[in-house]
Amino acid sequence: MTVLVAHLAPGVAVLGADTLVTGGPSTHAVTKLLPISFEGGSYLVGWTGGAPSTAFVAARHRQSFATPHDFAAAWRAFCRMECLVVQNEGRPQHPGSFLLARPGELWVVDASGYAFPVSAPYLTEGSGADVAAGAMHALMERRADTSPEYRVRLAIQAACCHEASCGGEPVLLTLTEPSSPTT
Repeated sequence: MTVLVAHLAPGVAVLGADTLVTGGPSTHAVTKLLPISFEGGSYLVGWTGGAPSTAFVAARHRQSFATPHDFAAAWRAFCRMECLVVQNEGRPQHPGSFLLARPGELWVVDASGYAFPVSAPYLTEGSGADVAAGAMHALMERRADTSPEYRVRLAIQAACCHEASCGGEPVLLTLTEPSSPTT
C-alpha cells in the first residue's frame, strides 16, 4: 500500500509518498510519484492502487492532458478497457486513487474515477492517510515556521510508524511557480 501527502504553500506544491508496496506475499520498494504534463504546465501526480494504477501511469505519463478532468476520464476509460471497474452498492469503484498538485491547485481522483478540486492546504490518501492527516494538522498548527517539504516528510514518517502497510523512505517532489521577471 502507499500513503500520499500533498501540501500547498505560497508558490509551491509538494507531493510525497512512502516507498513500501505490499501485494499478496511480496513486499518491495517503489516510487509512485511523477510529474505529468498538462496544458498550461505540469502537475505532480501520486497514485495508490497497485498494479492497475501503475500500469495506467506507465502507459500515459508522456501524454499531455488538458485538465485533471481529462486525466480522470482517461483513468476511467483505462479501467473499463481492462475490466477493472467493480460495482459497490450500484456505484462503479475504480482500483486506485490519484493526487494531482501544482502551486495553487490540489485535486483528487477518488475511487469514483472522477477528479475533484480540493480547497484545503493539504490532502492525504491511501494507507496511513488518517495518521498523515493528523500529523499535517499538528505540524500546520505548531510548526508553521517549517518548510512544506519538512512537514510532508514528517507526515509520511508518522504514517510509516503507525500503519503496518506503510514503510520505506519518504520520497518527495516539489514544484514551484515560475518566477516572474523583475524589471
